[in-house]
Amino acid sequence: MACVDVADMVGAKQMSLTKTGFTDNRSDLTLIQNQAAQLQFKGSLIDFLLIFLGVVLNVSVYADIFVALSGFIFFFWGFTILMLLRWTGYWEQRIFFRMFLFGYLAMGISGFYDYVLGSRDLSELDSAGFYEASLGMYRNYSIMDLLTMHEGGMAIKIWQMVYDGFGAFGVPKERYIGILVNVLTVTFSAVFAIRTAKLIYGNDNARLRRLFLMISLCGLFWLFAGFHLRDALVLFFVTAMVGVWIWFSRRPALGLRAFVIAVVSFGSPWLMQSLRAEFFFLPLALAAAGVTAVLFGNKSVVRRVWRQLFAITLVPLVIGIAIVTFSQLSTLLREAAAHYLNLAGGLQASENPGWRLTYQSAWYIQVIVRPAVMFVFPLPVWWGMQLDSAYAFFKGLTTPFFFFLIPLGFVAVHLLLVESVLRTPQQLFLLFTSVGMILVIAFTSGETRHLGAFLMPIFLLLLLPDLNNYKSKLFIVTGK
Repeated sequence: MACVDVADMVGAKQMSLTKTGFTDNRSDLTLIQNQAAQLQFKGSLIDFLLIFLGVVLNVSVYADIFVALSGFIFFFWGFTILMLLRWTGYWEQRIFFRMFLFGYLAMGISGFYDYVLGSRDLSELDSAGFYEASLGMYRNYSIMDLLTMHEGGMAIKIWQMVYDGFGAFGVPKERYIGILVNVLTVTFSAVFAIRTAKLIYGNDNARLRRLFLMISLCGLFWLFAGFHLRDALVLFFVTAMVGVWIWFSRRPALGLRAFVIAVVSFGSPWLMQSLRAEFFFLPLALAAAGVTAVLFGNKSVVRRVWRQLFAITLVPLVIGIAIVTFSQLSTLLREAAAHYLNLAGGLQASENPGWRLTYQSAWYIQVIVRPAVMFVFPLPVWWGMQLDSAYAFFKGLTTPFFFFLIPLGFVAVHLLLVESVLRTPQQLFLLFTSVGMILVIAFTSGETRHLGAFLMPIFLLLLLPDLNNYKSKLFIVTGK
């Protein structure tokens, strides 16, 4: 596969970043590709252990052997699609197996909390409402009609079709059928992220292995896969849109590429709104980030005349997005403040110094504090390790996971600031998207789960530092 960005730099010459001590030890991109071609996926002991644990736990929790058969059916469907798309590379197959098995196990864990421990998730989360809505009460309504009656109309329709499909063969419409849809959706989101990483970094096994670990160990993805929630579908479409923009930014041109990007940018707002109303602006925001990255990336192939033309169209695009979203985002900000006031204990929360710092301080302080709270919440970490909520359990696993990634994020941003050679359209797009979405989520819902839908572009950005180099590792630890 031809690739650009970091991989192009390696192919052209050995990259040397003398100011920060970062170097790329790979002197020949062909050698990397040959090494990747020699890799052949084989199931590991961890995979077989996950299969055993997942099957035993799910069959025990649901007291139904068909939960194991259903898992195999969904796995077979997904793997068949993978083969038809010819996404048969080592890392694509490995992430597919691992994420499906982790998701299947997460389904068993959430079921154990619900049916054995009497979790409060069924009464407090939206999963029970989505399950009931998917069983057929909205069958005669269109997706547009559903938007006025229930959040996530697109997700409800997809679950409904799957339930009806299984029901046609006499299979009971149990909750795990809909959850398996989410397991498969999260799995393909991970595969799409691997494909996108190859567009940026080539067949760099060290970086692909890092992405594999970040995706497979992320507690939020386990949460998305293990619950009957719409977040799995939101994650998939966000990851797909990011991948399309990375594909376009490699060779921006009129014709098929411009047509595809126009359809994604102007046809997807309705799709995102049908999943989560407040995300209707997302495709246009990604368009603004993508066009800006193409214009100002240091490896942009856009000629000067096209730069000027794009710049003329960019300004009204950004202004249009601001006009369209300002009113709704302002409403969301007010609703989020009221929501967190209630969670903190009502008006008495205003006496809490931490609450005042987060929600009542000057805006330039909130810009720093609110995103930080999202990444380190819950504190203390063991707050989530409770026996009454699988939701809290998975979020509790996410906090220490972020502790390890935050330093890597600072290093990636530092590299882009000090080394102009790295400011390619792909990296700038990932930077704009990551920072923009972190701030939007922080100032609207402030919910870590909502941030999970945008973790794939963040993970792709975190692949930038070369961890094979001793100096880069030292910089992450010491900042020097």
